[in-house]
Amino acid sequence: MKFFPLILSMFLCTQVTGQINPQKAFRCSHQQRFAQNADASRSDSLDITSTHLALDFTEWTQQNMKAVAEIEVSVLQDDTDRLVFDLENLEVSEVLVDGIEVSFDYVSPTLVIFLDGMVTAGTILTATIHYNGTPVLDTSGWGGGYWSGNMFFQLGVGFEADPHSFGRAWHPCFDNFVERSPYTLEVLTDDGRTCYAGGDLIGVEEVGQDSLLTTWQLDEHIPSYLASVAVGELVHDASAFNSMTGEAIPVWLTSTIAQQGNFLNSFANLNACLEGYEEDFGPYRWNRVGYVLVPFSSGAMEHATNIAYPAFAANGTLGFESLMAHELSHHWWGDLVTCSSQEDMWINEGMASYCEALFFEHLNGEEAYLEYVQDNHKDVLLYAHQNDGERLPVSGIGHAFTYGDHVYNKGADVAHTMRGYMGEDYFPLMTQFLEENQYSAVSSQDLIDFLDPLTDANMQAFFDGWIFQPGFPNFRVNDWQQTQVGDNYEVNVDIGQYLHYADNYCIDAPIEITLMDADPINGESQIEMVLVSGEESSFTFTTPFSVDRVLVNRSEKLNQAVLAEEQIIDEGITNFDYAEF
Repeated sequence: MKFFPLILSMFLCTQVTGQINPQKAFRCSHQQRFAQNADASRSDSLDITSTHLALDFTEWTQQNMKAVAEIEVSVLQDDTDRLVFDLENLEVSEVLVDGIEVSFDYVSPTLVIFLDGMVTAGTILTATIHYNGTPVLDTSGWGGGYWSGNMFFQLGVGFEADPHSFGRAWHPCFDNFVERSPYTLEVLTDDGRTCYAGGDLIGVEEVGQDSLLTTWQLDEHIPSYLASVAVGELVHDASAFNSMTGEAIPVWLTSTIAQQGNFLNSFANLNACLEGYEEDFGPYRWNRVGYVLVPFSSGAMEHATNIAYPAFAANGTLGFESLMAHELSHHWWGDLVTCSSQEDMWINEGMASYCEALFFEHLNGEEAYLEYVQDNHKDVLLYAHQNDGERLPVSGIGHAFTYGDHVYNKGADVAHTMRGYMGEDYFPLMTQFLEENQYSAVSSQDLIDFLDPLTDANMQAFFDGWIFQPGFPNFRVNDWQQTQVGDNYEVNVDIGQYLHYADNYCIDAPIEITLMDADPINGESQIEMVLVSGEESSFTFTTPFSVDRVLVNRSEKLNQAVLAEEQIIDEGITNFDYAEF
């Protein structure tokens, strides 16, 4: 009896429905409002060198946060006569520069501080801003400050905020994706509440009979949206992760006492996740691993070393551990390096979504990785254009789609394809990129400029074909013929490239071609790697066996515009669930 493998490649149906994967429904999905002044250009003339926040949460019942921000600024441009900060819907009572009271103009969300005359480049100024109020929520309900029962927390991104960075909801800042500074927080609490924030816990001081002054210091330079504060009746479970550097990195899981048991059970694979990411992208470069459970039902936020994590997802099971892995991975992609503009959010979110697949690869092997990649690819092909309203590229899309399916899911999809393009270069070069660009903002072009000289793959062509244009390519065997030449066979193969809502053909796409004899189980096969450009490419191979079939991209190293599934059938009827056939 002969066995014949059936290779099925189906193009997309136009009317489809599907179920949401619950593991993917609650990621750090962060989705616009009128344009604000929080643009990146201000960072060309002023540089925030440190941010010190003194926050008072003792007026709890009034939900009033009293605060003083002390912000050190380096002037980069001559003839500077003002400082401009972003601050949303809070009340400013007094402003000082270098200890001297100055005039200011505050019309939310812009705070303009007038200097006493012009200053020159190189001048260091310290602005002290006294303000208070209830930190604002983003109009979408996702992002800003939350006073929920006996807890206050904030999420540093606003779905509708423009730009999406939303640190201005609770402190003065340059609320863009490129400005970075270290943070120190001194937080006053009472009635049994304490504070958790990013960085190192410097100290907890008793003040009066019922108050605590908690000080946190984060020395790493971060953008405003990654700074954090959470206040409540909180405790933490402390453990350690033994890094590849030999350092024991503290791991703090923060919650109420009642939540601790379930929290620990749901995070049973946290250290395995850390080990996997270190293997892939180099050492964890932060002083602490930290998660804090918050009463929020619509996602999580990757605040540096103090991830805001929804309490429902720490339910004692492992059902949401892809969310745990997604948020942790941001400490490589999205915290360590961050996108320089919201148009390149795939560098944060697409890479973090891809890291979910890498987590399962380390935990359960290659088969689990491929299953995750395939499920995500199917979501992209069938639903991304429906959920986002149109077919979009991964990079350069508009504000309304910054946190859409194309950024998250297609971003992860093309990250897998990038790995296929680069092969064994992928992890070493991505690790090197992180090392050389740590604590800075980067763009897609930065990635191209770094990778192109260091790998044999044509990375400009990869970005042009898979990231900068909508849709997908599809590679097929149009025709093949063989001729026996002595004891060998000469096989001529024509590969066609087809466009599925893409604008341009890929060039130098590394395509795997598998040549097989008639026995799919015990027979011979030969794999050839070729570079395909344009509408049609022809190749000639020599094999020691008679070829019975020719397959393209059998290992699925590139995600193209097909749902491909292979099974060996000896009798009966077989369903191809993945290919929907």
